[in-house]
Amino acid sequence: MRLGLGYPQEASEIAMLQRLQLRHPIDDLDKVASAEEVLDCQRAVRAVHADEKVSRYIVQLIQATRDHPDLFAGRQSASLDGAVARRAIICCH
Repeated sequence: MRLGLGYPQEASEIAMLQRLQLRHPIDDLDKVASAEEVLDCQRAVRAVHADEKVSRYIVQLIQATRDHPDLFAGRQSASLDGAVARRAIICCH
């Protein structure tokens, strides 16, 4: 899966660098889940059944994007990433 966010404006980037010089935002993050809760979520995602037709569709979609001249080349693991993302989305709904 790939997501492009672009680049910040120069003034924003300078401000970010100055803030990060003193403290990193990750230092202020609170825990939202325990390690066991994360593992439980991973197990729940893996337990979602996916029909073979859905898997076939994902593979066909990935193969089509690999060969399309206007798209960035897909990775070999893209179909696996897509399958995991699909199960995670299903699990959350």
